[in-house]
Amino acid sequence: MKFRTVLFCTLSILSLSPGNADDFERYYSPRGILAFADYLFQEPDYNRAIGEYKRYLALFPEGDAAGYAELRTGQGYRFLEDYNQAVAHLNKAAAYVNPEETETRIYYEKLLILVLAGRIEEAEILAGKDEYEPSASFDAPLFRGVLSLLSYRYSDSITSFRLSLTPLSRDLMHIAAAGEEMPRKSIFGAMVFSLVIPGAGKMYAGRWKDGLFSLVSIGTLAGLTAYTMYREGRASVKGWLYLSLGGILHIGNVYGAGIAAKQFNEFQKDRIRRETIDALRSAY
Repeated sequence: MKFRTVLFCTLSILSLSPGNADDFERYYSPRGILAFADYLFQEPDYNRAIGEYKRYLALFPEGDAAGYAELRTGQGYRFLEDYNQAVAHLNKAAAYVNPEETETRIYYEKLLILVLAGRIEEAEILAGKDEYEPSASFDAPLFRGVLSLLSYRYSDSITSFRLSLTPLSRDLMHIAAAGEEMPRKSIFGAMVFSLVIPGAGKMYAGRWKDGLFSLVSIGTLAGLTAYTMYREGRASVKGWLYLSLGGILHIGNVYGAGIAAKQFNEFQKDRIRRETIDALRSAY
């Protein structure tokens, strides 16, 4: 692989005429490769930009901007939503001796990628270091607020966002406030409602059609049970069959009401999570 790279570069250099020194500078010098990669990144053409950053790293693995190239490669993979590759290249970027500004960007970029990838525990460990100065776009309170928000600790997230100096913190504070006020359903309450009135718990949890079906079906079986046993006596086989079916449906109805309430709450939490992730993606 190394031999082919050297051969390619040699043939490319030999193919240039003496009058094409500017072309050489543009396409084969470290500065030219990075400039072209940055141009592609801004287009945005992330796949080609990543290819150019990797070309720089292959030709100049100990170059002064190697850490920067790895950082930009990681950012490119983040935009392509390949978070494993993004984290891998950010780890490589951190291994270089970088200017302080680049170190700060690597730290906050890795935090952002871990959050977007849903790796909240890793992000919380990294955020706990809190040893980097805030940048124009990122600061520690912002990420503490995001992590609290994604863990549904809305009051804690609002407190952190108030300490953040980034413009995004205001938008995220509104999401956290909505999370505090979002409707919630009691699982126990839903089950009690359905125990007393079949289907009532599901209606309480927003499942009106399911609730009406339970009410009608269990009510019908209860009526058939009462009518059959009234006509045929308590020993009626059909009466006991209707009662058994109705009892099974009623138990399922009570359990289903609890599930419906839980899913309602999970849906509300997922909405907050999606709004938070969308806000982060839009901002960065």
